[in-house]
Amino acid sequence: MLTGPLPTRLDHRKMASRGQVLKGTIPVDRFVRFSELLTEVDGDIDLDLAFSRGQQGKTNICGSARATVALICQSCLQPFRYELDCKISLDVVASDTEMAELEDNSSAIVCEDSEISLADFLEDELIM
Repeated sequence: MLTGPLPTRLDHRKMASRGQVLKGTIPVDRFVRFSELLTEVDGDIDLDLAFSRGQQGKTNICGSARATVALICQSCLQPFRYELDCKISLDVVASDTEMAELEDNSSAIVCEDSEISLADFLEDELIM
């Protein structure tokens, strides 16, 4: 299990083959696009991610990302805090072609090499 300060990039293939779990925090301000949606850019995203080998040897990442974020209510335009609990379940594929071959209910990201940016794939999940 990897804990403590989390790396910016990691080798998803190595982590999946070892069945590793990643637990720790990443500052909210590391997520540029996500931070633009918030009224305050403070605090951390708490991560709990398990890496494993999925279908056809692809890396599967399952877990969660949690944080309390500051938003603006679109109805009354007042700030409020929201408890974000993002469930993550996705496969890592090597190309757009491989992504097209996945079942419709599968979530995936494209990563052509073994290193993946932790913030890049998490940011899309947080925004959705």
